[in-house]
Amino acid sequence: MATITERYTDPESFNDLLTEIGMSNTQVGRIQSDGFTTMKILVSHYQTGGGTELEKYLRNLNKTFANAAQTLRVYYNPVIINRFCGCLTYYTLCVYSFHTIPDLDEITVDEAGDLGSFWTKYQADKSLQAANLKTMIPQLTYQNLREHPLGSLFVMLLFISSERQTMLVDSP
Repeated sequence: MATITERYTDPESFNDLLTEIGMSNTQVGRIQSDGFTTMKILVSHYQTGGGTELEKYLRNLNKTFANAAQTLRVYYNPVIINRFCGCLTYYTLCVYSFHTIPDLDEITVDEAGDLGSFWTKYQADKSLQAANLKTMIPQLTYQNLREHPLGSLFVMLLFISSERQTMLVDSP
């Protein structure tokens, strides 16, 4: 049996993982023909965009190949997309944050489903946070600046500063 590091860079182990999470041979072949032959390649390619970029890639493949000729036809359903994005997010987190490589052979369809659920929840929380982060920034006017406890001090400093500049400009 190969080591965890060897399986991380092994195309056959990656193929087994994709099959384990529920992909058909056609789906696996499409991903591998696009150059994603090992988990290491996939993780390093999506290191910055993560699961979000992988999800966009899979949805674009759906648009491109869902109505293609029978031999080229491929469609990734939402469950497969969530499982695959969850696995990628898990591996990216482990490799780049914890500096460890999880064992590819330990990912089962149930664990991939759990990772997919975490991925879906993360996306929902992320969009909810973005909606709640709308911050109201007040307009700064002379009137509301003077009403602030430190505002009158600030106005005085501005006045003194502008007077000093005026004196420097007017002096011979």
